Amino acid sequence: MRNSMPAPGSKYMRRRFDSFDHAWRSRLTRLQIRYYRPQWLREASEPHLPALLSTFANLHNLNMYNSDLSHSLLTTLATCTHLRTVNINRAHSLAVLPSFSLPLTAWPSLQQHFFFMVDIAPIIVQITHSCPGVRTLCLTTAASDAAALRLTRALRAFISTRGAGLTHLNMNAVPAFTDTVLRVLAESAPNLEELMLTNFANLTGKGKGGLC
Repeated sequence: MRNSMPAPGSKYMRRRFDSFDHAWRSRLTRLQIRYYRPQWLREASEPHLPALLSTFANLHNLNMYNSDLSHSLLTTLATCTHLRTVNINRAHSLAVLPSFSLPLTAWPSLQQHFFFMVDIAPIIVQITHSCPGVRTLCLTTAASDAAALRLTRALRAFISTRGAGLTHLNMNAVPAFTDTVLRVLAESAPNLEELMLTNFANLTGKGKGGLC
């Protein structure tokens, strides 16, 4: 038996968001937004996310799964200047990736970043320049050959620049993590405590010498 659901529509979702008690919004430090099914729920609610997020002044931890990274949402995230952990998994609207520089430049306290995306090299470049406190980086990507090459360069630059503070690195099916990146990691990340490498095809073992 199907559950009784309200008629799809943004007016319904706007009423739901507006009904949230404003008293606790300023105290909220952790937010998780996950969309599964039905599809109409994500499409109806996401236009109102920027207005909702703008009220979370002390947000420290943000987890978004299967969300639409609209320009307005990224602009709003730039106002969440206390974020220390950001997890973005299976994001939509990847055409707005250049806009990701907006929030990243506003997150100087960022310590942990988790991404599941396709071409994330521009984001890694921006993290290198704007987030000096990153200690944990977790990536999962299904990049093309060209995107993988860009990400290899971006990872080398990130590790060379921020490796001293890096303590946890998790690369899951990231073809850009090659022997050259592994050598840079061995040379530039003396405080690394955890290295997780899963589903790799571009590691031959020639870069392991620096780890011994």
